[in-house]
Amino acid sequence: MSTLKLLQEQQSRTVIKPGFQASPPNDQSPDLPRARYFQIHFQHLHDNIRDVQDELKQLKHQVADLNAKLDQLTMLLIKQQGNPCLTAPRNSKKSEH
Repeated sequence: MSTLKLLQEQQSRTVIKPGFQASPPNDQSPDLPRARYFQIHFQHLHDNIRDVQDELKQLKHQVADLNAKLDQLTMLLIKQQGNPCLTAPRNSKKSEH
């Protein structure tokens, strides 16, 4: 009997949360956010995704530049050392087959 009384008291109270619509007390559906809430939420997500994609493009470009510079530095080091093994491929009998 006390649980029935608690349920009736809970249904009689209407608590309105920010961004939510109040539903009639007898309605069994939960309070649902308004369409504007979702519009703002998804716009924010869309903006963040666009920003992250832009940053990713910049990072890829920077990595490509660094790889090119690393290749140039490697070639300079090889030339400075004058190691013929690293500058030109060796002819071996295996490659002639």
